[in-house]
Amino acid sequence: MSEFPTFFSFDVETTATVVEAGELLTVGCVPVVHDVEAGWVKFPQHFYMRLDTPIRESHGRFSSLAWWREQSDEVRAEAYQDRDLVRFDRAATAKALAEWMAFVEPVWERRIFTANPVSFDKPWIDKLYYWAGRDLPYHHRSLCLRSMKFGIDPTVGYGSDRTTHQSLLPHHALADADAQAQDLIDMLNGRW
Repeated sequence: MSEFPTFFSFDVETTATVVEAGELLTVGCVPVVHDVEAGWVKFPQHFYMRLDTPIRESHGRFSSLAWWREQSDEVRAEAYQDRDLVRFDRAATAKALAEWMAFVEPVWERRIFTANPVSFDKPWIDKLYYWAGRDLPYHHRSLCLRSMKFGIDPTVGYGSDRTTHQSLLPHHALADADAQAQDLIDMLNGRW
């Protein structure tokens, strides 16, 4: 059994900038694990689920629906518009994610929530587990990639731009989580 933690790189797509004002649309997660020979690498199995949540029209200051309308048809369809795509309720999503995380890393204390930034993505996943009435599947410690990037190189600024890896599909939770995981791997392996 590895003594190293497993970093779970999360990304979510939502209808608002704060949990209280919107809905969770999709969840993507890519684990980063330590390999004795290769160093830090992506775990071969990733997690992605679309949620079957009602889209309420909101024009409040926290709503991101106007922003979503500016995105491509393909991006909107994947996130929420195409109701023919398989979507799951909150309870099924929370259960599947918890079971998958336990499969990837059996030791709860070694499961580290990772995001860019943690302050946006983690409240949505925490709320998913609250909605489902389940315990959190990860340790309370977390790693904010935005803070880590700024700490390594303050000249890049404290923004959310990916300086080395771009998502294959913009605003897709799994593609974004994958790009963030690659950034983390480069940082952990000293290639940043």
